[in-house]
Amino acid sequence: IEAGVEMRFEQSAYLWATANAGGTIGSIQIKGTSLLPVKLTGTNQIAGFWKGVNIGSRSVLNNFTYTTIEYAGSSAWFTKDNGANIHVGQNASLTISNSTISNGKGVGILVGPKGSLSNANNTFSSLGGMDVVNYTF
Repeated sequence: IEAGVEMRFEQSAYLWATANAGGTIGSIQIKGTSLLPVKLTGTNQIAGFWKGVNIGSRSVLNNFTYTTIEYAGSSAWFTKDNGANIHVGQNASLTISNSTISNGKGVGILVGPKGSLSNANNTFSSLGGMDVVNYTF
């Protein structure tokens, strides 16, 4: 997703970056800049309006920079969580920097078993839970 793009999601919708059976093919890159950030938001500005972003790939190319994710976290990604704005699944990988996660329901980033998160210079605000949570089954 290129710099300056704004994507608006309908209620309970989500963005899912998935992989093949081996877990390596498939990635998402969100390439905002300080002058032209990328925004992922809901069509209504209500905490938890849309579900958020799920990373299901372990590709080292999964990278968000200068990205705003807001009004997400509507529902659980699996049975043991209470919603997250970004879910990094089991064995998945994400690098996120210079980004903002705000006005959401649930935690900012939920990282699954053996998931990998590189988290630098990010802002978390007005969330329904902690900024980053690592979980196990």
